[in-house]
Amino acid sequence: MPTAKHRRPTVEHSQITLKVRDFSIHAGGGINYEIHDHRYAFDETRVYKFDNSIEIVSDCTWPEERIKDEFRVHIRGQDTGIFDFESTLSEHHVTDKNGCPKYRKRGKYEIPVYDPPDSIGMIEKVRGESVWQVNAWLPQSVTSDLQRLVTTCPNVYIEIHEVKTGKRRALRSIQLSSKDPDSE
Repeated sequence: MPTAKHRRPTVEHSQITLKVRDFSIHAGGGINYEIHDHRYAFDETRVYKFDNSIEIVSDCTWPEERIKDEFRVHIRGQDTGIFDFESTLSEHHVTDKNGCPKYRKRGKYEIPVYDPPDSIGMIEKVRGESVWQVNAWLPQSVTSDLQRLVTTCPNVYIEIHEVKTGKRRALRSIQLSSKDPDSE
């Protein structure tokens, strides 16, 4: 019997659907403040910085145990920073201490060992309230498309793929739609 120290935390996948109640949009740009700070100013530092985000207040429609809960979704548009949205799986190939790519033996085949990102954001319960805070990072172009969707459609729905590992809740994916996913 494995000890508590060696047990792997259980992983739970959940699909959450929300109906948008309210939203606010932010978009802007200017000279990047980092170019004037020697701690961040490097040859690769971008001179201009643009940002956009959308904050959404929504009501849960699925799963049943969260139906009365409110979800505050904050989607930030970023092209550089926390995530490299242009990365490929080869960039997440695990290496050993000598820098050589690792492989796992499966029968007569050697399978590459990868360590890809597990999320594009996080989900946290607001303590003492029936409110959940969702933070997501997406490319600016996608965030702009989402902003157009919420401003032009009367009813907008959100589908979230949540992965819970131990006590940590990660956002695996987020989709906005003008069609109610619960009606399918």
